[in-house]
Amino acid sequence: MRRLLWSLPMLAVLSCGPDVGVDPARFPASLTLTDALSRASAATGVPRDLLAAVAWSESRFTLTPAEDHGDHVHAAREVGPLHLRHGFDGAEDTLRRAESLLGVSEAALEANPALAVAGAAAVLAELGRETGADPADLGSWTEAVARYSTLRERPLQVAYASQVNRALHDGARDRAWTGEVVEVAAHGALPPATELLQGANVAAQFSSDYGPALWSAASSSNYTNGRGGNSVQYIVIHTMQGSYSGSISWFRNPAAMASAHYNIRSSDGQITQMVANGDTAWHAGNWYYNQRSIGIEHEGYVADPGRWYTTAMYTASARLVRALCDRYRIPIDRAHIIGHYQIPRSGSGAPCATGATNCGGAGGHTDPGNGGRGWDWDRFLALVRGNGTVTPPTPAYAATFVRMSCPATANSGDRPVAWVEYRNTGTATWDNRNTRLGTTGPRDHRGVFYDMINWTAPNRPTAVDAATAPNAVGRFSFVIGIPEVTSTMTVSETYGLLQEGTTWFGPADDAVRCSVRVSPRTPPDAGAPVDVPVVTDVPVVTDVPAVEDVPPAGEDVAAPADDVVAPQEDVVVEEDVAAPSEDAGEVDGGVAEPVTGSCGCRVGATPRGGSAMLLAAALLATRRRRLRARG
Repeated sequence: MRRLLWSLPMLAVLSCGPDVGVDPARFPASLTLTDALSRASAATGVPRDLLAAVAWSESRFTLTPAEDHGDHVHAAREVGPLHLRHGFDGAEDTLRRAESLLGVSEAALEANPALAVAGAAAVLAELGRETGADPADLGSWTEAVARYSTLRERPLQVAYASQVNRALHDGARDRAWTGEVVEVAAHGALPPATELLQGANVAAQFSSDYGPALWSAASSSNYTNGRGGNSVQYIVIHTMQGSYSGSISWFRNPAAMASAHYNIRSSDGQITQMVANGDTAWHAGNWYYNQRSIGIEHEGYVADPGRWYTTAMYTASARLVRALCDRYRIPIDRAHIIGHYQIPRSGSGAPCATGATNCGGAGGHTDPGNGGRGWDWDRFLALVRGNGTVTPPTPAYAATFVRMSCPATANSGDRPVAWVEYRNTGTATWDNRNTRLGTTGPRDHRGVFYDMINWTAPNRPTAVDAATAPNAVGRFSFVIGIPEVTSTMTVSETYGLLQEGTTWFGPADDAVRCSVRVSPRTPPDAGAPVDVPVVTDVPVVTDVPAVEDVPPAGEDVAAPADDVVAPQEDVVVEEDVAAPSEDAGEVDGGVAEPVTGSCGCRVGATPRGGSAMLLAAALLATRRRRLRARG
């Protein structure tokens, strides 16, 4: 049914034409798009990236297939990758101007896409001369691009130029019909078209039926006033088989004998209404359905849905359809929101089945996606129900944080209890075997607060305390083993939820954190007496013989006097230990830096004291036992 116009043999050049620097003989049909763009730029002075940006905006570097249109066509004839086309109602006619500038026929341009690129460059060059464009200044070409659009209303011209300038600003890249990848370099300093065009602030005329849409009336020769007393019962989804600008231009052509209520642009979802909701657009190829439906055209081609059916277009279309369904009480289902391919060939009756292959109105159309297959109906209807947004299904495991209890301070060796509460926002019930708290940052590391007695595993503090149904709050309680530190520091750890063996879920990995200011184990208070038993009944003998001088057993030894007083000595109870500094170390995940006190000793070391007194007491006790043994 379809054939590519560019595959026809190149027809003869009609005349030499004006001197525009373009030699048609240098543009054979065998040229790649990259070469054609470069040659056309060199011949005309139009910047190469400007030509590429227009080609991307118009065609995404593809060619328009011919189509057996039956009783209507979707868009104007568009020639070459830069879409030369006829203008109507006073708009620029780029196709006719290219014929004149190159001195070739329309058929020659159709047959040779490289020549069509040269023709488009020649048209832009002449428009640039008329508007004062500078080959070295991309922004100065904006007015020429606006006129190249073949659109008459200033707001639509501005919208067209804005799309081209956006492609220049951001850059673009796509695969051409030749198989090559063609790029538009990014020109980030290029201002928006609205800042470069005079009259850019001319008030646009908006639709009275749907506020976000622009209004550009179709030719009165292309639709019927009123609906013959019938109500709107269906929404019909179409694909233009052409560009957004081309469809708007075509529906203004009195000879088109076709129209649609709305047109939607691929790149950004811009909508233009051309026939009022209360009037009958000629779009379905079946009069019964024309009178009872609203037709919506979408930019692009049925054979290339991935390139044209963008998220922006789906979303804009869904919002429009939802507004229409609400207004006319149309059910949101596939029996009432249908593709053009589901329109019966003639007569009344229900729409054809979703898998139909022999309908499509009088012309046997297959849009919006080659029998509907290229159009994502499930996604689209979900967007319609969500008014342009889709609420994802509730997952089995989901949670939101409620609150947490974690000790602010603790000493090394302590084992306080912490807990975290989450609300179960999923559809599955949490169980106390597999719904667990796990260490995060990174996930599954050995916990810095790991308690070998209480924890399920070194990376699993606990499971949920009790089974927790959806929408209920579950608590996860666990002991935190305070690690050994040599100086006061902050120790912290993060936790997350998981269904063991299934998935992690809930808040972000760093959302739940337990931070504890940890001090070393508590030493005795400085200056307090050491708890050593006081010896009261051991007399101190001034003449204590050395051990080797002790007489043999049986010899008499004089008993010590009872009134001998033990000598006194200074006893050091505890060394002075400097307090830790305010900026003592911090540990996250178990790593800490020790801090040394001002005394030079290690902070937290076990103090020494009373050693001399203990030794004296021991020696006296030994001597007394020996004396009594001999007595």
